[in-house]
Amino acid sequence: MIKPIALLGLPGCGKTFWGNALAKNLTIPFFDLDSLITKQSGLTIPEIFHEGGEALFRSIESSTLFELCTNTMDEAFVLSLGGGTPSFNNNMQVVNNCCTSIYLSMNVKQICTNLTNDKENHRPLVKKSTGVELMQFIEKLLAERKSAYELADYMLVDDEISISNFKKIIKDIK
Repeated sequence: MIKPIALLGLPGCGKTFWGNALAKNLTIPFFDLDSLITKQSGLTIPEIFHEGGEALFRSIESSTLFELCTNTMDEAFVLSLGGGTPSFNNNMQVVNNCCTSIYLSMNVKQICTNLTNDKENHRPLVKKSTGVELMQFIEKLLAERKSAYELADYMLVDDEISISNFKKIIKDIK
């Protein structure tokens, strides 16, 4: 059995896309942390922010992550973290104790393209930002979060992000 796998990185780097694809390829469950938060709290992410701001959201996020890791310790799964998850509380310690963590590092220009082209996008930031504003915001997020992302066990950069490279990592950790 493989250890659970957690994917992390900036919004728009493909965590959910690749997480789904990898889980299907390995025939193991896929979890999206934001979806679990919504399910557990009974509120959408914007509603949580409206009710109690980022502090409430980060608290629910950390408890949801801890609960998942505690309740599924003997199960293999793929988990897509929220973009900010690694940067708050002791979330990276929880992730690295429970999972093999993989940082999906993608250049800012490609992330902006992905966010702009996401047809099912529910991200208010993208809807009200110009291209320049979005790029500046993503660069700021990267500067703030990079040190937390780099605590991941592995890193795949740009074109290295593929099922075959995920499988090489899995083979390496078996």
